[in-house]
Order: sequence, then structure tokens, then C-alpha cells
Amino acid sequence: MVVWPKVFARNRRVVMAAQFLEVRGRLEREGLVIHVMAEHLIDRSDQLRRLASGAAHMPTLGPRNEHAEGSWKPRSRNFR
Repeated sequence: MVVWPKVFARNRRVVMAAQFLEVRGRLEREGLVIHVMAEHLIDRSDQLRRLASGAAHMPTLGPRNEHAEGSWKPRSRNFR
């Protein structure tokens, strides 16, 4: 993900405080390298808390896993 200085300045509070971030923007591809050029950043930390608490009304993106409700915690990823 690439966040240009102007986009960061407009979204500084969200970028610095969010635990779960929705990024909307353009995909740019050059060879095997793909970047998301961030245009809009949205704090979705409330959705992460609902997911962690096992809220039954959360939409699912795929098949349910075998973890008990509320036991799943996302792992942080460092893409450097």
C-alpha cells in the first residue's frame, strides 16, 4: 500500500489510531509488483472488535473456519 503525503495528511488521525483499516484506491501493477495507491482510508476498528467478540451478525467472506466463536484473532503482517 502506498499512502502519499497529501492522503496521509488528510487521514492522519485514522492512520495513527486505527487497528483495522479499510483502504480504497487504485491498483497499480508493474511486472510482479502490485501496489494499492491509497485514496480513502477508513477506520474499521469497531468491526475488528465485533469480529473478536464473536458477533453472530458479522458478514462472512468465505467458509466458516473451525475456530470457536470469538477465539479468532488476526495476526499482524509486516510486508517489508
